[in-house]
Parts: sequence; C-alpha cells; structure tokens
Amino acid sequence: LFINTYYTKKFINHGIINQWRDIKQIVFGCIIAGLTTSLVTSIFINQFAILIVGGIMMPLLFIRYQYYFNINLVKEVFSLRKFLIK
Repeated sequence: LFINTYYTKKFINHGIINQWRDIKQIVFGCIIAGLTTSLVTSIFINQFAILIVGGIMMPLLFIRYQYYFNINLVKEVFSLRKFLIK
C-alpha cells in the first residue's frame, strides 16, 4: 500500500490522503453491505442457503448503498456500460 502511494505521490502528486478521499464512499458502502449481509445470513443454519442468499444479497446491497452514497459513480458506470455495449 505505502509503496504504491509513494510513487503515486511522487509522479502525479496524489498521496494517500487524496486517494482515501477518492475511495471512502466505496469502502464505506462495502463495509455497510457486508455487515448487513452478515447479519441477515447469520439466521441461516444451512451453509448452502448462506452462500446463495449472501451471494445474491451482497452485490445488490453494494449497488444500492453506492447509489445512496456515491450517485456519480453509479451514473458513470452505467454510462460506460452504454458506451461499451452498442
């Protein structure tokens, strides 16, 4: 981590603090989605049910929380999708 941020700071003057500011909404949304998924899947006993419910729930919650916390990122991803799929 520090090696990558050292060279980023050296070459383009974008240090670890600036990088953290760029990704804090993504990390925060991921943590909240992970905690929510963990809480919901903790009621299941069957490991297969945990895998299926968690595998469906985590990406959906992540996208939902990113929509609330970082709407510009979601709009950018969907505009790239339109650009790539013609």
